[in-house]
Amino acid sequence: MTSKLSDMQWSEVAELGRSGMRGKAIVDALELDIHAANINKFLARQGIGATGEIAELTLAESRREQMEQLFSGYTKTPPILIDKMKEGARVVVASDFQIPFEERWLIGGTQNKTGAFEAFLKDYDPDLVILNGDIRDAYALSTFDKSPSRRFGEKEEKRLTQNALRTIKANAPRARLIFVNGNHEERLEKTYAQLCQKDTRAFEIFDAQGFNELNTRSMLDLPGLGWEWQPYRGWVNVLGFIVTHGDLVASESAQTAAKMQKKWHSSGTSGHTHRLGAYFHTDSTGKAHAWYESGCMCRLDLEYVTNPDWQQGFLIGQVSDNTLHTQLVPVFNNKFIVPGTGVYKAKV
Repeated sequence: MTSKLSDMQWSEVAELGRSGMRGKAIVDALELDIHAANINKFLARQGIGATGEIAELTLAESRREQMEQLFSGYTKTPPILIDKMKEGARVVVASDFQIPFEERWLIGGTQNKTGAFEAFLKDYDPDLVILNGDIRDAYALSTFDKSPSRRFGEKEEKRLTQNALRTIKANAPRARLIFVNGNHEERLEKTYAQLCQKDTRAFEIFDAQGFNELNTRSMLDLPGLGWEWQPYRGWVNVLGFIVTHGDLVASESAQTAAKMQKKWHSSGTSGHTHRLGAYFHTDSTGKAHAWYESGCMCRLDLEYVTNPDWQQGFLIGQVSDNTLHTQLVPVFNNKFIVPGTGVYKAKV
């Protein structure tokens, strides 16, 4: 049988299959370099678990096996749940850098320098940093008209983004680091899907090269840089506080925050709108909720918009009694202040 696995490995697969294991569970257990769907096909051909097996699977296992049978390269990234943090733990959430259009006095890491935001991280010493989407612009992958004079492409944008991620990590050495996709990062996943749909030969080539999971995580090598990852519309639950890039837009500041709070029925924060805003709601049980639009860290003079109603800024929080208490940090006149930590401003 022609395969990536040896005869001995196939024997081990069969043995685990007879014990009731399937697909990804076997791949993980044996640390195999093969897709889970191929494992299930092999077991089916061997007549292992041909009858009565589904009834013995858990709900999660049966759903996973079903999707592996239906879709080659199927993966599902579960939300990240953080249900316990130490007293006084500090959290930072920032979004919409739009690299290579980042505000460089704020985000100097693309140029291997320390910007004001990175300097703040060093002083604040956070326990958790979440970059909440649209960190890179994915300009070359946009379907919008692009400037013919641009001097950068996908390769250069990737390099700049990885530089920024390294610099942030260096200035927040104790922090758990999480990267959440935004709609701009999603351009990569959409481009991959569109290429494969347009010409099935493209998928055959990508699949043969192991690119059946081509996404932001693999493109930027996030695990190698020390970052966890969530896909677009994924989220991080920090002690009941939801962090997600967002997929709603209203016309005024805080209106999107109201829409997001009503969608999630929770406290949380989102980016996407490039605005700062907060919406507060007390439910019928008397519990108060807050949702924040956390602003942007990009330039305010991008080529595709004139005089935008955008505001630069980010969100910080601190844990007390296992609850995250949050506040916005606005950037005014090329300066932001975090009481008790410092004043950070552009050098003129």
